[in-house]
Amino acid sequence: MDLLIKYLAAFLGGGGLVLVLIFLNPEKAEIWASKFWRLVRFIWKGAEKKYIAHDIQGHVNDFNKKLVGEIHNYESTAIKIKWIEQEETESSFLKDNALIIRLRKSEDQNKNFVLATMTFISQVVLKKAKRYISPTQKESIDLYVAKKFFDKEKPGIVDQFLEDFLIPKTEGSKKVSEYFDKYSLIDKVGLFLPVFIQELNYLGNKVFGKKREDVIVSEVNGLIDFLKDYSERELGQEKSYMFNGRYCRFGVMIVAKSWKVLVGNINPYLKYAEKLLKVGIENIYLIGPSRRANFDFMKVICSHAEKKFNVECLFEKIYIAYIKVKGKRERRDNLLFLLRSKDLKYHYDSEDQSSI
Repeated sequence: MDLLIKYLAAFLGGGGLVLVLIFLNPEKAEIWASKFWRLVRFIWKGAEKKYIAHDIQGHVNDFNKKLVGEIHNYESTAIKIKWIEQEETESSFLKDNALIIRLRKSEDQNKNFVLATMTFISQVVLKKAKRYISPTQKESIDLYVAKKFFDKEKPGIVDQFLEDFLIPKTEGSKKVSEYFDKYSLIDKVGLFLPVFIQELNYLGNKVFGKKREDVIVSEVNGLIDFLKDYSERELGQEKSYMFNGRYCRFGVMIVAKSWKVLVGNINPYLKYAEKLLKVGIENIYLIGPSRRANFDFMKVICSHAEKKFNVECLFEKIYIAYIKVKGKRERRDNLLFLLRSKDLKYHYDSEDQSSI
């Protein structure tokens, strides 16, 4: 991409390059536009709404684009703000792969931003999986995703989010508060988005028709507790991490021993992958320190697994984890690879669901 941009800059010149960058990054263009209208509003009152709308759309769409990069098979949906009169009713609806939010302008722009963001997250993020999980699971996930959004995109209005949503919701529901705390622990080891949200996204894409909410809700609770248990592991702790539910089936393969990497023997890892696949595991997350030798070694494991088993390596990423070392958490830069089985089980009716 960098090379392409250099060629385009040489061929099109500065003005043409700007148009290309806007085309490739419309969400960034929205943020730039919001900065322009923010200045104009001091000389024209009509620019205030344009500033707020572009600010919301730019930052929410930017975060949504990052989720596409973090979560396999995540369905991207844009946000668009439409202003209504004070006497009209606020509402939202999907149209042309965008969530249209009809919003009344508040005197406090932060309130507009928080309300629009929460509306978007509640209706777009994991929209399929949310058909099957409990209200407190949905609400707690929305709150934690929103916290990550505001921390990343708009730290200046975190207090507004706390005041309007997080504090009232967690104080009003012990269950929501407990879920939120568990997500925080899972996020400490960097697995909230790439494993927890990833697994829920897969779940939403594989269950159709009649649903068994009690079974799925119970399984999601088990998934949360499983990842919380993993988040509390000590560095170097040898333990098998496998979650073999009815809908979520995955294992964590830790590739961390430097002497094993140095020797280059991938057979133990392939045998473990085969063991997981034989009992129905669909996703295998390979996790290890972010070192060049580890990357090459894990890449070889994935390459051989693709040849030997009916799996595909979907992505690799670097993430930050705070892992317990003698009881205290220390930062580690980690690698994560995902091996996904091509033999997937889908659930179209009650018979499919009861037979697993």
